[in-house]
Amino acid sequence: MYSYISIAFLLFSFALSAQVAPGKYWISFKDKNNSPYAVDQPQAFLSERALLRRAKQNIPIGQNDLPVNPAYISQLQQMGLNVIYASKWLNACVVSTTDSSLIDQAGMLPFVNNVNRVARYKEPDKQKAFMEELMILMERAMAKKLQEKDSLKTVPKTKAPGGLDYAKALNQISMLNGEQLHQKGYAGEGMLIAVFDAGFPGVDTMLVFQEMVQSGRLKGTFDFVDMDAQVFDANRHGMNVLSTMAAKYPGVMTGTAPHADYWLFRTEDAASEFMIEECNWVRAIEFADSLGVDVVNSSLGYTTFDDPSTSHTYASLDGKTTIISRAATIAASKGMLVVNSAGNSGESEWRYIGAPADADSILTIGATDAEGKLAPFSSRGPSYDGRVKPNVTAQGKATVIADQGGGTVTANGTSFSSPVVAGLVACLWQANPEKSAQQIINVIEQSASQYENPDFDLGYGIPNFSLADKLLKGIKPEDMIRDSIVNVFPNPFNQGLSIEFYSGSDQSIEVILATVNGKMVEKKSFQVKAFANNRLSFQQLEKLNDAAYVVKINTGSRSFARTVIKRKGGD
Repeated sequence: MYSYISIAFLLFSFALSAQVAPGKYWISFKDKNNSPYAVDQPQAFLSERALLRRAKQNIPIGQNDLPVNPAYISQLQQMGLNVIYASKWLNACVVSTTDSSLIDQAGMLPFVNNVNRVARYKEPDKQKAFMEELMILMERAMAKKLQEKDSLKTVPKTKAPGGLDYAKALNQISMLNGEQLHQKGYAGEGMLIAVFDAGFPGVDTMLVFQEMVQSGRLKGTFDFVDMDAQVFDANRHGMNVLSTMAAKYPGVMTGTAPHADYWLFRTEDAASEFMIEECNWVRAIEFADSLGVDVVNSSLGYTTFDDPSTSHTYASLDGKTTIISRAATIAASKGMLVVNSAGNSGESEWRYIGAPADADSILTIGATDAEGKLAPFSSRGPSYDGRVKPNVTAQGKATVIADQGGGTVTANGTSFSSPVVAGLVACLWQANPEKSAQQIINVIEQSASQYENPDFDLGYGIPNFSLADKLLKGIKPEDMIRDSIVNVFPNPFNQGLSIEFYSGSDQSIEVILATVNGKMVEKKSFQVKAFANNRLSFQQLEKLNDAAYVVKINTGSRSFARTVIKRKGGD
């Protein structure tokens, strides 16, 4: 069913042994001397799609693209070290051993730069593993029963503009004007997205992913924790994340890139926190590059570890220090667009973003609520060297995600605002395939709600993907339709209502909320700026009756209106 990774394609990077090793180490090399690989023969280590992506963006093949010298790997193996995988970008490998003296010997080899421990031995909790596996099997059986029950009844339609049935997930997409890209036919077709996470149980069986699986758009999987192709187990976080992009099931939910192709990588071991997970991430993104992946979503971040001696400090979050952030920056230089969650430390003592959210030239995503207000848990910027982080924000509080039972639930975290954006990034790039990854990032920032005045909470603000598409197509702001309502959300609403109004001039406007029969509920006046998406709002609306209402904006010469629904619990 799936095109899984072949050992041959991964070259020597997965030189596995049957030994279960208690200690893992990162060994970096001094050079790539006498390598059998050459930059003028990249087809030996990069796929045709990877080469095409680079050619489109005028990116040359560099020395860091060359695989690690296999002679160095061979010598480590001959010493008795188990080489798990290698990193070509950082010119290093991860090994495991039960004999610490071998590590001392490796450190004295003439081609070795340094050696660092990245994971210590942890006795497997067999009882916990058994219970987790049993829970997954029970949930799958329950999901199958619910799916069989659903097949006997008609699924209600809640189709939104664009022909896709977003159901309860509509707001998290419409507040970014993502449905307007879908309406134009850009739902991710032909784009390849890689998802890095902690596990994807149920993705191969759940109805929300059925179309992706049956149509062959799930291109492959690999587990860099257990070193096999089975990712449909372990922690469900990855399944929840994936649903915000890939889900497509009428009456339940549709994600932001429902027609894209996907690779699923498990890099995170949710049961512990060691530096090895950053190493897994590095190897995964290098492999994603070799496959020709366009967009990477990583709802992961690292600050402190179970081994305190390896924990990061805020000073290390400069995009140049941690191995994971260095790899993310290199990935950006290879033409991939990396989207990473900012983190959920906004209310903790740490407060700041983690790694690789600090990396340069990637999109780091913070979290808002359904009305576009900052979610308190969202990690703050800046990076240690003063760059704006997060770059932009999206709904990460009460985000609609798929659950194992066949329906949806809401969840909090930048883990979910990140993929909501990542899916629309793929759609935007699909609509503008001649643009580079950096051009896509730049225009997403330019389209955001506070581009002129970014801060370290929301970054450049909430992006407008419809506006970004226009900008990429060369339509200047001053040439766009003057004075128009860009967006009204959440819809349905409960406590508050946000309005984005694009103004063609500096002017005073009147905003009215009224019943459909014309009875005024509330009226406000605002001073708006020219050629900008001005954010307006009504608050404390929870006492209104559940019904349809009209948002009306009056300028000096024109009027604009949008219909919204008040529903208890709507936002």
